[in-house]
Amino acid sequence: MGIFDSLLGGKNSKLDRWALFMRLSEVVTQADGKIDKSEVSFSTEFLKSKGLSEHDILEVSKKSAQLTDPLSKISKLSMEERSQLLDYLIKLAGADGEFHAAEYLSILIIVFSLGIDPQGYTNIILKRDDINSKELEEAYQKLVNKSNDSNWPNLSFKKWYK
Repeated sequence: MGIFDSLLGGKNSKLDRWALFMRLSEVVTQADGKIDKSEVSFSTEFLKSKGLSEHDILEVSKKSAQLTDPLSKISKLSMEERSQLLDYLIKLAGADGEFHAAEYLSILIIVFSLGIDPQGYTNIILKRDDINSKELEEAYQKLVNKSNDSNWPNLSFKKWYK
């Protein structure tokens, strides 16, 4: 039984990883309230760059729609796959020319599930030209304040890089 047999509960398929990526990308693209054509185009081109045909992309889409609780499944990804997923989601979030605070938060939740340092992720985002660090900080504080969990890290939103 391969890693993706247990990931999606079916027979092993090279498309299962991309279905997980697509399902998580839907979370990110919907975070700002709209899915932009540039985000859809970015995802399609990403999958094509990985060698997927139009038919494969349709299969990935079907598998993605059937995927429940994707956050529980990302723990089965290798560190290389986790890094690739994070890079993909960050680029996807900025594909429409804006990196919204809601997109930052949706990826932050995924970052926690990936076991990646949330401050390191935040620092990467703060290097971008298309973000407002104050907006990110306010959105994060609202999330923390609404949560019943007291284990949220104290993140710095100081922009050190231009």
